[in-house]
Amino acid sequence: MTEFQEFYELERGNVTRFFSARGVAPSEAEDLAQETFIRIWMNWPKIHAAARFNYLWLTARRLAIDWSRRFGRRNIRFDPALHDGVVADVTDQLLQAEQLLSVRQAVSQLPEQYQRAVRWVYYDEIPLRERAAQAGTTPGAIKSMALRARRQLRPLLQEAA
Repeated sequence: MTEFQEFYELERGNVTRFFSARGVAPSEAEDLAQETFIRIWMNWPKIHAAARFNYLWLTARRLAIDWSRRFGRRNIRFDPALHDGVVADVTDQLLQAEQLLSVRQAVSQLPEQYQRAVRWVYYDEIPLRERAAQAGTTPGAIKSMALRARRQLRPLLQEAA
């Protein structure tokens, strides 16, 4: 078992409980935990071994804040009188998941340099200034590449729609 797999197995339950304690539905808590570990995995080689635990909880905290800003604290319980609202909520969540999948598939069709720029600008937790220094370029150059990537994504996403 790799070092990351051991780390994942050790902390997965704790991270999921962390999200659940903040009012996130169990399925969403698992999704947020997975997103946390995906972000950790993407940056694993760059994270100093002594800082991995702190980076994990910083990432989880940021995702929890983002989730609460988007959805707030909500507890969905089945109530026949509210059944239509629950179905609409689930339908919205499915549409968001489909849109996210479409975006990820479209990004995967871009040239590697544009994929990197999109990841750095929109997904990485590392500040763009630091990322630019690591890549030997400027933040403006990365933003410019991300803009070109968005322009190439438009037709790809319109095809998917």
